[in-house]
Amino acid sequence: IPELPLAVGRAMRLVRGSMSIGLLLLLAYASLTIARERSRWQPREVADVPVLVSPTFGPALVGVVRPNIVLPAWVLSLDAPAQRAIVTHEAEHRRARDPALVLVGLVAVVFMPWNPGVWLSWRGLRHAIELDCDERVLRRGIEGGEYARVLLNAWKTARGSWLPSTAFAERASGLGARVEHLMRPEPQRRAMRTILGTAVAAGFVVVAWLPP
Repeated sequence: IPELPLAVGRAMRLVRGSMSIGLLLLLAYASLTIARERSRWQPREVADVPVLVSPTFGPALVGVVRPNIVLPAWVLSLDAPAQRAIVTHEAEHRRARDPALVLVGLVAVVFMPWNPGVWLSWRGLRHAIELDCDERVLRRGIEGGEYARVLLNAWKTARGSWLPSTAFAERASGLGARVEHLMRPEPQRRAMRTILGTAVAAGFVVVAWLPP
């Protein structure tokens, strides 16, 4: 493969650096927006778990070292089983330190935002995290059909954020896969295949990035 002209190589490095800086600025702006909204969130207990209640943000975890469960006000109008399902989901994310895993994946995206393979691996990682969390929620005694109903209702109401955090509701395509996953027998084996496949894909991305 012939070497690129010096000017072209410099231009490509400039574009790559600009994309990384732009992504960092976007994430910083989103984080500042959430920090500003956080002053309006009220502490409360839902399903015997301390949470923060926001006007519209969530359900989600905010923070990495000591993440807080944030619920939107509409969750308070749900019945007790639905509230327990949502709180259990976010509590399982916190117990497994999923926000830290999301942050590790985000580092690769920031360093290589021009690489579509990184974005695909990032999307697969987040989907695998949600599937695994759903499995742990079911092992906590939440019935699969009830949990799927809560997922669908939350998707209709929840408002997402710019932050790449773990969140209960997501886009329709990922939500459909999660509901289908919940309603099939032996879902745990498929979740492990998803996680393994994502890890292998991320490994290939790293290997492709290392050679000069």
